[in-house]
Amino acid sequence: ESSHEKVQIVDESNKPTGSALRYIMRKENLIHRSSNIYIFDSKKQLYVQKRVLIKDYCPGYYTLCTGGVMQEGEDPLESAQREAEEEMGVKGVKLIFHQTFFYQSADTRCWGYLFSCQYDGEITRQEEEVAAVEMWNNEEILSKEKEGIKITPDSLVGYKLIADKLFVQSLISLFAFPGSYFTIDKQHDLCLLYTSDAADERSSVDLG
Repeated sequence: ESSHEKVQIVDESNKPTGSALRYIMRKENLIHRSSNIYIFDSKKQLYVQKRVLIKDYCPGYYTLCTGGVMQEGEDPLESAQREAEEEMGVKGVKLIFHQTFFYQSADTRCWGYLFSCQYDGEITRQEEEVAAVEMWNNEEILSKEKEGIKITPDSLVGYKLIADKLFVQSLISLFAFPGSYFTIDKQHDLCLLYTSDAADERSSVDLG
């Protein structure tokens, strides 16, 4: 990453307002955009990066996603494809877009674009930015968070946003049938299956 590259600056509604050099964006904590790619293998394990110590944001932390700050005028999908190839050597795979989300802290303010993909090929990490790559499953991610392992907070937020969707999609592939749909009841840790025949006919799966 270059401190003098021009990055896209946006407002709190994610509307472009101009551009700024990367170091100015960090210094003034300007709102920008980032691509966040969650790369899973076929066993549903996540490729997790250990960030190098010279990063300008959360140096030395683990991050659950590949990605980075979007350049001026850059298309989100093109940014995600570029970052996946540059940082991990991942290319030629379908990137699934999930949603955008706004994250802010004392260190950063950013609109993240969430993507995911499945990849079982060889990883070629970008040594200038990625110190190591580890494989974590969902239980390990939650355990390490509770243990206080340093994980970039925005990548945790993004992971939790797409984890529910990916879980429901896996249930649909196993149990759903025409006319049915799933919803998640987070208050009671249940995934509810509804049928179109009767709104009160439903079955549940315990998420605990």
